[in-house]
Amino acid sequence: MGATNLLEPEGIPARLLDMDALASLGGLVIPDPWQIEAIRALRENNSVVVTAPTGAGKTLIFEKFWEHAQSTQRAIYTVPTRALANDKWREWGARGWRVGLLTGDCSLDLSAPLVVATLEAAWGASTHGLSADFWVVDEFQMLADVRRGFHYEAAIVSRPQATRFLFLSGSVANPEILAEWLGRLGKPCKVIKHSERPVPIEEVDAGELESSVPAHLGDKFQRIFAGAVARNLAPVLLFTPHRRDAERLAKKLAAIPLNKPLHLSQEQEAICSQDLRKLLEQRVAYHHSGMTYAQRAGIVEPLAKAGQLRFVVATLGLSAGVNFSLRSVFVARGSFLTSEGEREIAPHDFLQMVGRAGRRGLDEVGYYIAARQSLPLSYAKPLRLRRASGAPWSIMLGGLQENDDVRPQAYGFPARAFDAAELRSGLEQSFSVNYVKNIGASDAVCSRQHEKLDKPTQLPCGLLNDTARARLVRRVQAPYPACSSCLYRLQCEAMSPQPTPVWWWARLGLVDRAMRLTKRGWIASMFLGSEGLVIAALAEQENLDAHAAIFELADLFAADRFPSEEGRYGGMIARICQSMYGNVCVPGYLEHGIPLDYGTGGAEIVERFVYRERISKHNLQEQLAKGDRDRLVTEWMSLVRQLCNDKFSQIKSLEPLHSAALAVCELLPRLEDLPELPVLTAEQRSVFRHFVAR
Repeated sequence: MGATNLLEPEGIPARLLDMDALASLGGLVIPDPWQIEAIRALRENNSVVVTAPTGAGKTLIFEKFWEHAQSTQRAIYTVPTRALANDKWREWGARGWRVGLLTGDCSLDLSAPLVVATLEAAWGASTHGLSADFWVVDEFQMLADVRRGFHYEAAIVSRPQATRFLFLSGSVANPEILAEWLGRLGKPCKVIKHSERPVPIEEVDAGELESSVPAHLGDKFQRIFAGAVARNLAPVLLFTPHRRDAERLAKKLAAIPLNKPLHLSQEQEAICSQDLRKLLEQRVAYHHSGMTYAQRAGIVEPLAKAGQLRFVVATLGLSAGVNFSLRSVFVARGSFLTSEGEREIAPHDFLQMVGRAGRRGLDEVGYYIAARQSLPLSYAKPLRLRRASGAPWSIMLGGLQENDDVRPQAYGFPARAFDAAELRSGLEQSFSVNYVKNIGASDAVCSRQHEKLDKPTQLPCGLLNDTARARLVRRVQAPYPACSSCLYRLQCEAMSPQPTPVWWWARLGLVDRAMRLTKRGWIASMFLGSEGLVIAALAEQENLDAHAAIFELADLFAADRFPSEEGRYGGMIARICQSMYGNVCVPGYLEHGIPLDYGTGGAEIVERFVYRERISKHNLQEQLAKGDRDRLVTEWMSLVRQLCNDKFSQIKSLEPLHSAALAVCELLPRLEDLPELPVLTAEQRSVFRHFVAR
């Protein structure tokens, strides 16, 4: 097709290089002054907190430091997702580094000097002997995540005193709060803040793009992006709320006339679904969690990085997992629907999305395409980091045994907690030295820091935590008679009735009335999150079918992705949890008595996976994509392997679940290595100039 039949892009920079030539420059990158400052601080044995825009080169700090440190130190590099861990493992392994990998489904070369891991997998392995001198926490804004924030807190606060950290984020406004926390933990810390983007971003009006191309090129949406190609704004990364939207918009974009189709190799075609293959041939792709790792990391991402795709449509939920940038970014909507209603995109999430505009070394400017319904570029703001609402019970109770008094350890934890001012244990008054004095203890007893109250009867109500006392004294329905004449009424009225960890423990039966750890609490404390409450509940069931229960554990990770006839909140585990814990909502743990990500349908899928059966026709619906099944199986396998730990064989009530877990693990495939991914062809590695055919 001749040039006269094309809408040619304006002003392609002459400095664009061949992709192979660009790759060859990888070993010649010279750090900027702010990166040098961070590297120097690491070499001086400090912990370091780095905030810098997306694409500025935060990871380069670690890479340059590690080039010289790997012969003498061990490091664990943690990331939020399994896909990012796999990417880093492949990238650094290709450099010739010896790198291990630790995710829910994979454990490779853990004796390597460097291990790349998901945060939870690294924490779990560290409790069973995996050690390192140095931890990297990539995307540390996860400390504010409602579901996983206290997982990050637990992993960090439980590291040995000598462990140093490197924290990296592109979306935090107040990294000093992290440095203050590390200071309280006795770890010298240096903060490096860099605000200059390597590629500036300009806002482009979508209406102008639409009017710049002929009307016959499609509907308004299609003309906007045909105009983006004609104005040399391609390739474009589009973000949309849900995967169905992503696939629908990708198909619309594929209808924009193309100057030259993309040719896939046989290896690439073998990985693609038929729909994805047709889109790729039109240089368009979608990117969401329903895809397999091979599709995302083996095809879509390499082709996007090589500039071979005109458009990539990604879901909002995967925005933190997109590890590539394109010339332009478009965000389809400023809000999205959840099971709890309409929710706006957070400014810091929006910042991460628009931060993907502009490729360092390729683009002089990145572009944000703004339509009438779009958020303005000025909406992008970094997050003011603060603790999430949950608390790390596994650390507050960790190391205690059944019948141990939990108060000394729980009372002291807030002083070590992240954003300590936002966390109360629930023992601040009831377990303080002043309180012990008030109830008439001897001076000798009071001189001992955090001396516990051993006689609940010294208070008429016998309650030993602040929250319970504050609620009792405020009770209107059936007021407690002794409160009206109690000497400590004013003190109880001054206490906050807001829920605290210790109050929740008492409410859920994890501690008894004397604040001693029950067997339920002891078992729950051995796990990082709500799975501990589930395992503890299962351990108390008489005549439990342990083998079936092992498969039912998959429902803890199913959420709403695998609809079944029972409805999302049906199933054995939901019934047991609600019966044992009631209809309570515990931040980070339970919603109406059920774990946060619970949903039915997962048990059938993992059972069929274990026994190598075909997934039933019911589970071949579009929303049950293979990527969803892969993730479900991975998370479930990780929990089952935890239950295989020998310590659970010593707990009589857990022995049936432990034995069943061992039996199932014998049937699970052993992943010795990640699957080989296809390589780009020579044609795909060359520079491609995007045009719109008339």
